[in-house]
Amino acid sequence: MEEPEEGIGGADGMEVAGDVQDREDDGSSSSDSDTELQQQITDLEATLADSPYHYNSHVQLIQLLRQQGDLDGARKARHAMAELFPLAEELWLGWLGDELTLASLPEACMELRQLFEKAVDDYLSVRIWLEFAKFAVDKMSVMPEGMEYPRAIFERGIIACGLHVGQAGVLWDAYREYETAVLTSMQQLQQTDPTDDALKAQVEAQYERVDKLYRRQLAVPLIGMESTFQEYQGFSEKAVTEESLPAYARARSKLEDYTPFENELQSSTPPSLPSYHSYLSHVRSSRADPTLVNTLYQRALAHHCLDTGLWKEHLTFLTQNFSRVGSVLLPGYRQAVRNCPWVVEFWVGSARAQERLGAGHEDIVATFEKGLVGNFSDAKDSLQLWT
Repeated sequence: MEEPEEGIGGADGMEVAGDVQDREDDGSSSSDSDTELQQQITDLEATLADSPYHYNSHVQLIQLLRQQGDLDGARKARHAMAELFPLAEELWLGWLGDELTLASLPEACMELRQLFEKAVDDYLSVRIWLEFAKFAVDKMSVMPEGMEYPRAIFERGIIACGLHVGQAGVLWDAYREYETAVLTSMQQLQQTDPTDDALKAQVEAQYERVDKLYRRQLAVPLIGMESTFQEYQGFSEKAVTEESLPAYARARSKLEDYTPFENELQSSTPPSLPSYHSYLSHVRSSRADPTLVNTLYQRALAHHCLDTGLWKEHLTFLTQNFSRVGSVLLPGYRQAVRNCPWVVEFWVGSARAQERLGAGHEDIVATFEKGLVGNFSDAKDSLQLWT
């Protein structure tokens, strides 16, 4: 009898046959799984067609589309959700992370730039601003502003959340690292031609920029500020002590005051509303900087976005302290009506704030009309909006 060909008969052949059967079973299992996944997606799309405001269905649909590898479908689902709801930090970070992997061409970078602009409008988030700044640094070569683009994003980020006691230090640090890298590049270039007076002036100006940035950061009560102070001592050409930097001493004293409240916030996930109320009561009673208080309100609202009482308290605070600062007051109202569109007084307050700050008639009417689109179940609320 002829011996079987290698790998066909005998024990080896049985193993191969078994492997083939296993692969067929795996393929069948994979096909069934794919079919089940697609059915779940189809069911969720049908649910959202009937109930577009079903928040959890939006989240589940995005997750399943990503699991399927359909990033284009996930993008469309995310845009649809963002039209109806403000997105939480993790949802934005997931979306931005997916888009970053695809943004290689200048056109895609410009689209992603606009997406970041939307992301930073929903809730206060140091993490999103930090990602925005990193994107700006990485893509500045394709931006019309060049190296000024990252600088502008960092500045906006610092204005938006630079007083976040617990987290803002990482954003300040990243800003300093960027400006220090620019300084180092200038200094290296200067070594090639020490007689260039124009370049010398640029180096001196950039050194002052970094020095000023250190001083700005050290004047803010931030967790980890002691390390920043030590770094500044190593950077500065002058002797730096706590006595020579009184703003740092004051900020450290405030940080000691705030630290127990920050620790309390970290004791639960998410931080509890009573913990935020206690913290807010303390900083308000101590007459803290209104901008710091506003930052704390925004931190609380990012975790408790459906608490209408907290929104009312925040809007009252903004009206009392920023009544003539449209760049602060109007975004506060926009966020309130986006999170709690069923509260008629938020729409009324938004329109009145626009009128007080000199907004155009068309903008005010648009606010009224937007408020009337399916937000109120009681006709009295609709009437209140118009009167």
